[in-house]
Amino acid sequence: MSSTYVHLKLVCKDANVAKQLTTDLSAFAPKTESVTSPLAAVFAEPTELQAICVDGVRVKAEVVSFDYQDHNQADSLSNAQCQAWTDLGVAFVHFNVVDSQGDGEATEYYHGLRVISAKEFKAREVSTDIPDPKKVVILANQGGDSKVANAIQNGVNVNALVDGMPLYVHIISAKYPLPLAMAALAKQNIDWSLSVQWAHLFTSGFVEFPPSKIEKLLLAMLQAAGPNLAALVRHEAVWTFLLAVPAALEWVCQQPNIDWNAPVLHGNPHGGRFGRLDTGSAITEHYCSCGSLLYYVSEAGITRNLASQIRDYMIATEHQSQDVLAEGATILQRYGAKAVAPEGYSLEQQFVHYLQDVADAPSLEQLQAAGLDLQKPLRNGEILLELAREYPAGWPAKMQKINELLIAGADASHWSSQTQFQQSLLVYLFDKSYRLEVSPTVAEKFVAHENATTVVSILAQMARRGVALKKPLKICFQGKDYLNYQGSLLGAVTLLLCSRHSDLRAWCVPLVQLLLAHGGSGQDVVECVSASSAFNHTTSLTLTGKWGSVVDTFSFSAKATILERLQQRQALRGFDEIDDAVMQLLQAK
Repeated sequence: MSSTYVHLKLVCKDANVAKQLTTDLSAFAPKTESVTSPLAAVFAEPTELQAICVDGVRVKAEVVSFDYQDHNQADSLSNAQCQAWTDLGVAFVHFNVVDSQGDGEATEYYHGLRVISAKEFKAREVSTDIPDPKKVVILANQGGDSKVANAIQNGVNVNALVDGMPLYVHIISAKYPLPLAMAALAKQNIDWSLSVQWAHLFTSGFVEFPPSKIEKLLLAMLQAAGPNLAALVRHEAVWTFLLAVPAALEWVCQQPNIDWNAPVLHGNPHGGRFGRLDTGSAITEHYCSCGSLLYYVSEAGITRNLASQIRDYMIATEHQSQDVLAEGATILQRYGAKAVAPEGYSLEQQFVHYLQDVADAPSLEQLQAAGLDLQKPLRNGEILLELAREYPAGWPAKMQKINELLIAGADASHWSSQTQFQQSLLVYLFDKSYRLEVSPTVAEKFVAHENATTVVSILAQMARRGVALKKPLKICFQGKDYLNYQGSLLGAVTLLLCSRHSDLRAWCVPLVQLLLAHGGSGQDVVECVSASSAFNHTTSLTLTGKWGSVVDTFSFSAKATILERLQQRQALRGFDEIDDAVMQLLQAK
């Protein structure tokens, strides 16, 4: 019986694979037909396994060479054999078979299931003899995207440590975008257990991966964290990204021992790098504001910051949620998370959180119990009601907080003079530019009838503090043109601010009732006067609605009472239910 001599040269994916393969080959000595070694599949299917004798196993870097005899081996490798070698971590195969009786010799080269040329194999043998991980790091830092991608495809060990850090972390955290390398990396068997202490460097780099891979890769990293998971998800580089991937956040929430009420960690605001998560879950080199994750999600300023940080991800993945942060907050609350403010936050800071409606922020009553004095400015001199105009997101929320503070007895002396009442409060109540403000974080829109009660209550509270609502005003109204109004607030409301075609029409009757109760009268004379120095520094309000229809009442006469002007408007413009109700109120008074 003739024998068939086979020589194989294998170019493995990396040196570790080559080393393991060398060990397995050296120990491979089948004696029976019952063979469990994974190597059995790479040989032909002999009837006499004992006839196979692996000889002279040699290894150099990623290249393994050896010989064996097998009279059942054909002149080429079968697809099953090629697949078996691939499964064992072999990238390229040089196959040579010789018949002992000199009947023939055959040589072929393989890459996976594909037959390649001798030239291609030689090139691969040289290039992979080694894609040196250190050289790949240099290429990544130089922005050599295609070269890094080729090295990955040619079998460089992406898990190899370079300067103590896995190669894949170097690639992901490179200062230049490497989309080709990322696409190649996504196909590799990444050992994410090595990533935990380096998460701060590369988590945001996930946006460079193909969108279809991002969620899978993030989950793989999280799942590999093991006992470090609880500490890992506290780190800004991780929790920021978690908020952009609801499925990953949901998975983390389902894991044991995750305390969402613990302080989260974020990078040094003065330019320091993110803190590194070391083994043993120790956090070093971090700047900690010590609030929980839900606190940051719900706090207005942080919300805008987070939205900016995940913008690229949302674009890359075509995320359909209109408010991914709200989605994240909902998930966190479902699993019992609380918005825990940083430990030691001052009373002033907690007051701002109350104004912002941060989730789980203290109530006004709780703040007062803790020592907040509504009659005094804060320690830095800031006035409570002025802060209420600044911090809440959206006009309705601002007015609601102002009303709550006034009802609770907050000092309003800075608004009590006629000038400040007009310029600091009336403007915020009635001017278009404030009312129609849309917050970047709150999709809250102004609806007049929903806010009438709040506006009436604010004015009533100011009246209780001594503001004379019946005193004459000077207001410059702006629309298509300018109108310099002189008269009572009652006249300004009925004839201009809440007039026909104004978006404040729903306020008219309740405001008239309030102003009449505080000394207003339908016999008050109101007029439109020419521009003069008297109006240079008065309140300026922008009207909303059809300008001509709102102001045409003042074309009737230079001076007239409120009731007269309403009667003239009714006669000229036709019957109006609200005007009629107002006139009845004025006549009854």
